[in-house]
Formats: sequence, C-alpha cells, structure tokens
Amino acid sequence: MGLWQVRALSRTALPWRQGQSVVDKLAIDAGIHRRVEVLLHEALPGPITCGAVHPAILLPQDAQTWIEGDLNRALVHELEHVRRGDWAVHCLARAVCAAYWFHPLVWIAWQRLTLEAERSCDDAVLRLSEATAYADQLVGLALRLLRAKSPLPAMANRADLAVRVEAVLDSRQRRGRAGRLSVALAGAAAAVLTLTMSPLRIVAAPQSSADDQPSRTLKFNAQVKLIMVDVTVSDLNGESIEGLSAGDFVLTENDTAQKISIFEFHKLDTASGYYILGYYTKTPWMDGKYRQIKITTSKDSMAKLDYRAGYDNEPPARAGLDDAARGSAEASHSFVTSPVLLSMKEPEYTEEARKAKLQGAVALWVQISPSGRVTNMRVVRSLGSGLDEKAIEAVQEWKFSPGMKDGKAVTVQAEVEVNFQLL
Repeated sequence: MGLWQVRALSRTALPWRQGQSVVDKLAIDAGIHRRVEVLLHEALPGPITCGAVHPAILLPQDAQTWIEGDLNRALVHELEHVRRGDWAVHCLARAVCAAYWFHPLVWIAWQRLTLEAERSCDDAVLRLSEATAYADQLVGLALRLLRAKSPLPAMANRADLAVRVEAVLDSRQRRGRAGRLSVALAGAAAAVLTLTMSPLRIVAAPQSSADDQPSRTLKFNAQVKLIMVDVTVSDLNGESIEGLSAGDFVLTENDTAQKISIFEFHKLDTASGYYILGYYTKTPWMDGKYRQIKITTSKDSMAKLDYRAGYDNEPPARAGLDDAARGSAEASHSFVTSPVLLSMKEPEYTEEARKAKLQGAVALWVQISPSGRVTNMRVVRSLGSGLDEKAIEAVQEWKFSPGMKDGKAVTVQAEVEVNFQLL
C-alpha cells in the first residue's frame, strides 16, 4: 500500500525546473552521477525520497518559497538518502518485517534502522551547514507532520525527530561516513553471530509424569492494554496551552472514567506542543467493537482539544483458565480438580517498552501451591525491556483456590501467558 501511494504521488506531482538545477549541482558534490528528478506535490507535508533505479525527490508545493538555506539543507539530506540507496534497503527491510511480523525484535531493528539512516543524512547536512539552523528546521518539520491531515509516506517520523535534534546539537557526536574497516568488522561480527545462532533449536521442557498432574498443561491468560493518546490543547486564538497536569484532564472510554497512568508534554517549538495521555483500559471488551475516547480539561472551559476519537478493539484472550485446558485436564485425571483464579493483579508497561512500542506475550511456567499461591516461576517465552519482570511481579500476587485430590489440596503446574498490547 505504501508503494502504491508513493507511485500515485509521483504520477500526479509536477516537475520543478528551478529546484532541478539546484539538485543537479548538489548531486555532483555528493558524488551522485545519475539524474535525480525533483517534483512538487501539494499533499506532502515534508520532503521524501523514492525510487531505486530512477530516484526522485518530492517536495511540498510551498518549497518554492523556502529560503535558500532551508532548501539546500533539505535537498542535501534527501540526496544522501539517494547516495546511500536507502529506498531499496528500506523496501527490503519492510519485506522482512512482513515475513517476521510476529517477532518484536524485528520491529525494534526496523525502528533503529530508520533512525540511523536519518541521522546519517543529518550528518551529511552538518558538513555544509550550522547545527542550530538545521535543528530549527527539523523542529519546523515536526510541526508540519503534526498538522498534516492525513498520514503520508516518509522515511522520517515525528517520534524520531527529538532524538535527531538532540544528536544534531551534540558537538561531541562523531560524524561522517563509516570507513571500510568499520564496515568490514561490523559485517564479520554479524556473520559470526549468525553462524553461532543457526544451530540452536527450541527444545520442549520435559513434563512431569506424576499422578497428581494433569496430562495437558493448565493455561491462564491475562491481557494488558495500554492506550496512548496525543492531545493538542489550544486557546481561542489557536495558541498552544502549556503547563497543564494530569489532574487537569478528564478521560473517559465509552463513558467510563479512566485513570491517567502516563502523562507527558512534548514541546515542538516556541509556540506549540502536545500532551501524551496513557491509560490502562478498564472498559469490558466488546467483541472488536469501536471504543469511543472523550477528553476534557477543567483548566480552561474555552480550550479546544484535538485528539483521536477512539479505536477499534480486538477481543483479548479472556483472563483466567482456558476452558479447553480445564476440560481436558479434568477428564484425563478426574480425581484432580483444577485451581480456580480468585483475584489477579494486572502488570503495567515499563517506560523502556512503551517508548520502544513493544508488544507481545510473556509466558511463565508456574506452580500453584496447596495454599493457592504462585511459586517456582520461570520464564519460558521472554519479551524483554523489563516486561518479563513486570509479569512475574504481578503474577506473584495472584490468588487461587488450590487444585484438589482426594479431598486434599495439592500442588499443580500451569502456564501463565501475559499479553501486552499498545494501542
């Protein structure tokens, strides 16, 4: 869909002769010996680069009015994408993400790849430009992306711009292209790591054969859903309102009040910024139906709030013991009754996992003691970024009525799966 959208933009964009002459000169300085076409399109909020065989730089329609310094910096950045071959690399990386969509490390690697590509192109700009001027231009780009009415393809994204601005202004950063020795060493290290990991195989853990254990694993599920909402607050003149706290907002989901667990303010420039509100949804799941979000502020009754109106919710795995596992276990060993979950504490996201937009499931192998407490836990499927520890910390506080055998409470083994979802 992204490729189709870029192709549609390229077909409807108009050539810009003045910009073409500037790009032709800058391309020679960058060591690019092929034609890079320059196009204008009114739907673009910022510049993008596309095409591997026939590369093109697409600019917003108002690029014709940009001052010379801003235009040159933007073009040098995009030409560096062309020199590096980032379009082909990113298309290949997206294909890998599509094949391994279920693996969280693939998405972390993709996010890092895009960020490092942008920072490399930023370094190319800094060889010819002053850092503060370029940082101001990046902040302006962030504001344009924020105000864009529809999502459009771009290698840059708003979440990475803060990191990029910090790197641009850091005079201690090492800049410039990687040398041949560095590339060779990195390639050799990657090859050694791949060859070391390739013989590894997943082996199932041996299962207990004791008479007091079910023949099939009991499985309990828990669902953690963190909803993140970007909110811009402005007065009657359209000026951004700053200095608000979490207590100044009232957030509801389907008319049910929600506790704001995460609150941040991101400043884009001297005149604008936006708030980030995060909450763990408590509204009962509704078979994939749309959930409506409503946010108000008690600070200024005339303030205008701009935020997403809601989200489509997929039904989560139901918390508690899986019915099929319970039926199979008790049918196989009718003299052992399965434990029943009485109370549960839901885990929360770590700051590291939230910023990395990490999602997935942590699987724990546990024993439910005759007292109904969870003991002897170990991780059988890890998610990382502190989420394993959060899952263990919460499951330790779960309480059960114990499994029974011949009228006596016994120890029962079970698997607990904690699903983390970020919407």
